[in-house]
Amino acid sequence: MDITTYRTGHAKLTLEDFAAAIGLKSKGQMSEIERSNKCSVAVALAIEAHSKGLVDAAGLNSDVAAVRQSVAA
Repeated sequence: MDITTYRTGHAKLTLEDFAAAIGLKSKGQMSEIERSNKCSVAVALAIEAHSKGLVDAAGLNSDVAAVRQSVAA
């Protein structure tokens, strides 16, 4: 599931509220992450944790994806 679908459909949070919930300082940062579908490892893991795994951190950060891929191999 993508971030926007989770945020608006499941969590029912504004950009500002979701940004605060995952430790970002502004809704602008959250908006950029939603548009680019990329973020830091810490933010990707925070989003995954908040969504209880509905949003996969590996889809948001290539380092998380690489680690998970190497562990699975």
